[in-house]
Amino acid sequence: MKRLLILSLLLLVAIQCDRPAVKPLQSVEPAQADTTLGHEAPDFVLSALDGDSLQLSSLRGRVVVLNFWATWCVPCLHEMPALSRMHAALSPAGLTVLGVSMDTEGIDIVRHYANRLNVTYPILLGNGEIANNYDSVVALPMTYIIDEQGIIRRRFVGLFDVNALQTEMDAYLARKSG
Repeated sequence: MKRLLILSLLLLVAIQCDRPAVKPLQSVEPAQADTTLGHEAPDFVLSALDGDSLQLSSLRGRVVVLNFWATWCVPCLHEMPALSRMHAALSPAGLTVLGVSMDTEGIDIVRHYANRLNVTYPILLGNGEIANNYDSVVALPMTYIIDEQGIIRRRFVGLFDVNALQTEMDAYLARKSG
């Protein structure tokens, strides 16, 4: 039995190693099936790790980076420290990062990873309804940029380029303050 388990794990590792490397952030244009771009972001109320609830529309007037992720998604975990730094640096200028966990194993595992990664932004507990409202969250990570009027301006699928996202956020915040 032990030998079978070891062989199974080796096979799983071999399959994972054969996969292509994760590509950096890809913007999905409206013609590529994102029906949310240019529309008002679907409002939601979700529970946060701290026990409070957060309503997206309560953040009107701020630029929001809405990041869908899961604890089993390695690229998701990789980008979370960069999102934390961005949230800490740009929050005073009007940016809010929100993480929406799509895990189904419960709050304890989500809390464990958020603590382990020293996440500084609110982590919300997602569900099937929010996934459907945001074009079925076709892959993880998936990140939306929502402007201060609550309009979805961009959607990114996959691991993002930190510098490119930082530049884009700086531009949104400059327009907001200007």
